[in-house]
Amino acid sequence: MIVRAFDFYTGAQQAACLAGTGTTPADDVSVPLRAAIDHAKTLTTPHFILDPGRHFTGDNTIEFDLPDGATLTWLGRIASTATAKPAVVIGSETGNRSNLSVSGVKVYRATPSPDTSGAPGSNGGSTGVRLVNLVHSNLQVTSVLGFSIGLHCIGMGHGFAYNVVTFESLADNRTNHRLSQSGGGYCNENNFICGAYNHNSQYPAVSTTNLLVDNGESEAFALNNNVFLKPSFEDNASPAGGVVAATINGESNMLIQPRVENPGGQAAYQIQFTANSRDCWILGAGFGLGQANISDLGGRNCYTTAEGQVLTRSTAPDPGKSVLTLRSTNSSAARALKIVDATGGEAGYIDCSGHIHMAVYFDASGNQLLSTRRNGWGAPSGPFQRGTFTPYVRSGTPTLAEIVTELEKTSQTLAALIQDSTAQGWIGA
Repeated sequence: MIVRAFDFYTGAQQAACLAGTGTTPADDVSVPLRAAIDHAKTLTTPHFILDPGRHFTGDNTIEFDLPDGATLTWLGRIASTATAKPAVVIGSETGNRSNLSVSGVKVYRATPSPDTSGAPGSNGGSTGVRLVNLVHSNLQVTSVLGFSIGLHCIGMGHGFAYNVVTFESLADNRTNHRLSQSGGGYCNENNFICGAYNHNSQYPAVSTTNLLVDNGESEAFALNNNVFLKPSFEDNASPAGGVVAATINGESNMLIQPRVENPGGQAAYQIQFTANSRDCWILGAGFGLGQANISDLGGRNCYTTAEGQVLTRSTAPDPGKSVLTLRSTNSSAARALKIVDATGGEAGYIDCSGHIHMAVYFDASGNQLLSTRRNGWGAPSGPFQRGTFTPYVRSGTPTLAEIVTELEKTSQTLAALIQDSTAQGWIGA
């Protein structure tokens, strides 16, 4: 059944599906739901409303292939038993769709749930929601539960790019969130405003991944410039069983303030930068994120944890380039880098003139090299002897003349050492 109305505020035509509650397989609403979608596709800028309630769609894929500029509002939820296929597709596998506004998407697997048939990175098993070939769109997903892949963002022969995707809960999907490409497509330049990625304590003992950014199908580092704001990676099973917080391939992908939490093995629960990752970032140390939670096999990746920051760049030996440049426009005497001890006291600093100031001493491999300057040395008079120093080796009984000669040489060499040490600042008057 279809109800049409005209939206006087936006000028969009509306098609509302009132297909039924779908409480049992006998109430499968796939046919009337598809009919409502087909009708909406005939409109210029449709506003499609999925009415409140539970809508059972069985082992079928519901494709919301709406025209550019359409609005899709979910007030209800879809229950699916889709096997080896998506339950819901938003977008078109044959071309790009742009400027869509989607909100309230709720899909869960009715039975068997969860579907664990597709290992992370494989193309097997079911998918809850596939967002395909969408550009310049605003997409909000409330929850996806119980599939092999929960939320799949993919460019299939075209692009999935320049979108803002918000979600609240991706839970108990073997791979909760996947980004990929196929057929020469691309998945770049998307902003994800994240909620919780989660597998509960009763989830089967199989390998899982909360977030998987795929490697390129034929080109390494293909997926790029995707940003994930405050993802919360939460698991309960031991990481020894292949439980991974995130696997990141591609180039210039960024996680901002990620939470990393796993009571089943916190220290081994990892965000993994693969060998096919470069220039990727973790910006901000979220809850639970320590150095042990990072595995970095890639190149030029940078990350911040509660225990420190790693900055890896490919910097040429060029005076105009540096891994890190520090400058004060106020004064060259300003501290460019300040070092404090565990009590908060200043232990040393490097100023913007390049001078190194240490409160105690320098050391190398635990061996003290330089400490506070020792004063009290007067300025020696010449002559001074520099050059190759040949130590005296006794051969028989030395003559008085030989002794005097060696004493002169030693004293003049010592005078030169005192003069040079004073000039270097190691000792002073």
